[in-house]
Amino acid sequence: MEQITLRGPEGDVYFTRRELACKSTGKLALADGFAENLIRLRYMFDQPMIVTSCCRSTAHNQSVGGSSKSFHIYDNPPWGNGGACAVDVRTPDGRYAKELVALALEM
Repeated sequence: MEQITLRGPEGDVYFTRRELACKSTGKLALADGFAENLIRLRYMFDQPMIVTSCCRSTAHNQSVGGSSKSFHIYDNPPWGNGGACAVDVRTPDGRYAKELVALALEM
């Protein structure tokens, strides 16, 4: 299996293949530009981001109760961009969540 890590500007590992791949199929397919934007968000946020879900096959998305229009879907996504463009991140508290969402929206 191909080893994929998304690294920040100083070479720090921000995300691994295991974190981002579909928990059911093990496949990883990100929409064009999504990885770069995710790295930029992590760099600007300057705090760890623990991914709980990223890529999902249509079947896996259905099994976890995801929307049929979910941006997590990488195979046959409803918006037609050829890959997932969403991550779910564990938020330890409300302040963390508020800061992360505000930065993502600003970007």
